[in-house]
Order: sequence, then C-alpha cells, then structure tokens
Amino acid sequence: MQHIVTDYTREAGVRNLERQLATICRKAARRVLEKPNTRVRITANKLEQYLGAPRYSNTPPLQRMQVGAAMGLAVTENGVFCYL
Repeated sequence: MQHIVTDYTREAGVRNLERQLATICRKAARRVLEKPNTRVRITANKLEQYLGAPRYSNTPPLQRMQVGAAMGLAVTENGVFCYL
C-alpha cells in the first residue's frame, strides 16, 4: 500500500488511490479467470506489472542552484517574484 500511495498517487484525497486499487483488482481477477486454482500475490516488486511504471518519484528536488530554475513564481500587481 505504501508503494501505491507514494509512487502512483499524488493527491490529498483517495479518489486516485481507489482507481489504482481497482486496476489491480481487475487485473488480478483476469489472471485468476485465465488460470483457475492459482494464487495472486501482489508485492512491491510485482506492482509495476499491474500498474505500469511509477508515475511519481519521491526524490527531492535538486539541492544545487541552477540558472533559470525557479521553485515558485508569483505574479502580483507589484511585479513578478521568483522563489528559489
């Protein structure tokens, strides 16, 4: 569950988490129907077979400063502000 939440969802709610779990359940049910009397065990290693490549990465942003890379940008009536 931890890998699904961190690698395949990026929202505060559970809507996308529910979709990912439904995808896993449908694919597992299909495998059971194709080969009766089989067990389906979903581990972190097999998760990519069911959901594809991870959509999100937990790696922190680059620690060094890069020219032209802004972490945030705000446009107000006083001007444009760039947060690094």
